[in-house]
Amino acid sequence: MWIVDPLFTIDRYPNRKNPKIEQPAIAIGQLVTSRSILLEREYEFQSFTGKQRIESRFFPDLEITVEEIVGFGQGI
Repeated sequence: MWIVDPLFTIDRYPNRKNPKIEQPAIAIGQLVTSRSILLEREYEFQSFTGKQRIESRFFPDLEITVEEIVGFGQGI
């Protein structure tokens, strides 16, 4: 699962785990065995911002950054 959020700011998500991220972000979730006794499986997310190369196990040869994806959406 990919989540693309071009408006990832403190105003929108005041209780998030990493309050230092104040820029567009892409999070990639992988379904894993849950540590909770209430759930069998859950998503574990890794977030990427800025010039970071997005790492995906489904697209290992993908050479794209968050800036490139968000820039394309803004017509840059």
